[in-house]
Amino acid sequence: MFPTSTQKTEWTFDNTDALTAKRNEASENYKNVYREVINPGEDERFLSPQDESTMRAIVQEAALKFGDDFQPHLFPSVRYTAFCYFKRFFLKHTVMEYSPKMVMMACYYLATKIDEFYVPIHEFVANLKSGNTETNTSHILKLEPEILKVMDYSLIVYTPYRTIEGIFVEMKQRMALLNFDIESLRPTLIEFITKSLLSDVMLIFSPNYIALAALKYGLDAQDRAVELVNEFLRRMLGVDESQMSEKDNTLVKNIDAQLDQIIAMVEESARPVDADMRKSCMERCTNVSILLSVLEERRRLLPSNKNGANKFDSDED
Repeated sequence: MFPTSTQKTEWTFDNTDALTAKRNEASENYKNVYREVINPGEDERFLSPQDESTMRAIVQEAALKFGDDFQPHLFPSVRYTAFCYFKRFFLKHTVMEYSPKMVMMACYYLATKIDEFYVPIHEFVANLKSGNTETNTSHILKLEPEILKVMDYSLIVYTPYRTIEGIFVEMKQRMALLNFDIESLRPTLIEFITKSLLSDVMLIFSPNYIALAALKYGLDAQDRAVELVNEFLRRMLGVDESQMSEKDNTLVKNIDAQLDQIIAMVEESARPVDADMRKSCMERCTNVSILLSVLEERRRLLPSNKNGANKFDSDED
């Protein structure tokens, strides 16, 4: 199903460079809205790509805790789906245009419905610890159609959780001589996938690869032989190690290299945002909000003024 899904054809990219290009394009498109009213030097006050990345990271860190604390307890797939929507949204828009905090909350709310964990809006906003019920409800409901439009209504998200179940079943059947209880790996695998939400791996790799990377990570965390992953792949190919062709060997090595890449990306992104960087970014966001208000007023006074483009909300705590 995944290879023919819109998740694969429309929302899976070759590498991080492709994602960076998409985000930079979205940022430049937004800045161009104000190009005719920007005074010399003011464009330097917009958020830099690093600022935007830091802002998204801050919101994603908070969103993990929101998912942990949410009542009733969420399916893991709901959170995965919400993060997927969030990352997709900010490939086409910038955090200067929309409040990333409110976008994330709207993504969560939409994900509860799509993943058949529907929670009435009043119960959903009761889980928010900032803002008031009426304002939060209004922001979320207004953002929902914007998110749907960005994703062209392609809402099904394939997650690694089902793949993990399949891996466990296959390993128990095909690798009967394992000298440990493979179920003992489950908490570490789930932890890895949770940490992966802070990275961009879901926009580059398939759920199957992310699940296999979680397996390799879990084996390493328990000081188990990570070569078991390669053995599992060989068994899935249906060949004995001594009978593998050069093509089979190359395939296994390539998969293993990609698993290492996923693990490295997840571990890098899982590092908490530095306190000083967080403070600096929040100050920059506040300044941008002020600048955008000024630019909006200038645009309003133009003879050919259009609808306001500033949907930025600097209160991200």
